[in-house]
Amino acid sequence: MAGTDLLALATSTGNQPASSPAIYTGNTDEHCRPNNDTSDVPTLTSSRLDSFQRSCSTVGLPEHVTRLLSASVRKSTSKTYDSSWRRWNGWCDRREIDPISAGVNNVLTFLSEQFQNNLQYRTVNVLRSAISSTHQLIDGKPIGQHPLVVRLMKGISNERPPRPRYIVTWDVSKETSYLSALGDNKTLSLRQLTKKLVMLLALISPERSSVLTDLDTRFLQKQPDGFTFILTKPRKTGDPTVESSVSFPSLPEDPSLCPLECLNAYLTATSTFRLSPGHQKLFLSFQKPHKEITRCTIARWLCDVIQAAGIDSSVFKAHSTRAASTSSAAKHNLPLGDILKMGDWSSPSTFQKFYYKPVIDSRYARTVLNKTMA
Repeated sequence: MAGTDLLALATSTGNQPASSPAIYTGNTDEHCRPNNDTSDVPTLTSSRLDSFQRSCSTVGLPEHVTRLLSASVRKSTSKTYDSSWRRWNGWCDRREIDPISAGVNNVLTFLSEQFQNNLQYRTVNVLRSAISSTHQLIDGKPIGQHPLVVRLMKGISNERPPRPRYIVTWDVSKETSYLSALGDNKTLSLRQLTKKLVMLLALISPERSSVLTDLDTRFLQKQPDGFTFILTKPRKTGDPTVESSVSFPSLPEDPSLCPLECLNAYLTATSTFRLSPGHQKLFLSFQKPHKEITRCTIARWLCDVIQAAGIDSSVFKAHSTRAASTSSAAKHNLPLGDILKMGDWSSPSTFQKFYYKPVIDSRYARTVLNKTMA
């Protein structure tokens, strides 16, 4: 059997995230087995990676090919898929079904049951993508793109439409006022200076926490009007074959909010830590031994600064900085094209649907009421 003839890359369609390669080995049994007692049933449970490797092995692909195919899914996506795969794998295990050849009927039944268990559309959609990334192809296509699966997801979307996390966002001026009030950068503790720089960069260039985490001082270029980092890893939606960068301007008219001033102060404060190997990333822990930090730590720092500025951090999380900064730019009439470029969005609908959130403005109401009362 020629494995290369049976190999296809699963591409995203509609709301489905891009998924990894899937292998097709022929027709699959698509009937749903009853959920009877399976105490004597052999355990089929395995990790998503193990299942994918088993698919590749079935069609005779060598190990080095399997490794590269597995690497087509980024680590963050793979972690998300792994938890979803465990749910699917357990469901199949209880029914003595092979999760990589379960067939359309079983996938439809599983997704429908998850919906009946009150899971939101986005969660069910991730489950679909995780299954599609590893399940054998059906009629030459990923099972997540099968017409019946697509129709089921549309039905779920109609029955329980995806809800935005935020309806409104917070006022950026609250955050900038707080950062300005901290005082001179040289007088700040390392903890304060670190968190201030994180928030400044998140506001001025609305990047995801993952991008801020990966900023590397070895790829820092300073110019009179600001500084640029060449990104060593692609953005979430970026093309890994194209070199990308992120730039931050200098704002000398306001030293308390100038990213370059804050960066220089931070690099000076952390210079002794960077002599050790493995300390090249921009952001290091402010606690000994000052190791490089993770995306979750960046997110936690952003939440801390949001709360310190008097914004409800139980509602607004780290990712809200993207909506807050870009919505503020739109409010001040920055051209939409510039906003899309800064947010790394290719379509205006993405910004308008998911990120543009108005700030509650009471000026109109106060003006009307004052005139009425006069």
